[in-house]
Amino acid sequence: QMYTEIKPLEDKLGFKINKSHANFVYLRFTEEGGARKVHSFLKEKGISVRYSQNTLRITAGTKNEAEALYTALRSYR
Repeated sequence: QMYTEIKPLEDKLGFKINKSHANFVYLRFTEEGGARKVHSFLKEKGISVRYSQNTLRITAGTKNEAEALYTALRSYR
């Protein structure tokens, strides 16, 4: 579910998503600094996210967390 909700945002936000069937996804950003900006934005929204080398690992364990993530990513920029 997370993959299918986030995949359409790849071009808009400048990342590639790794397919996952777990409660987390990896987003690898193509623009230098892109991951840091989105990381800060998501942390401000209270979303569980880790940053490492222009990649984000985002966890959404519940349906409400996942919905908050989708809403935040859609509203970015």
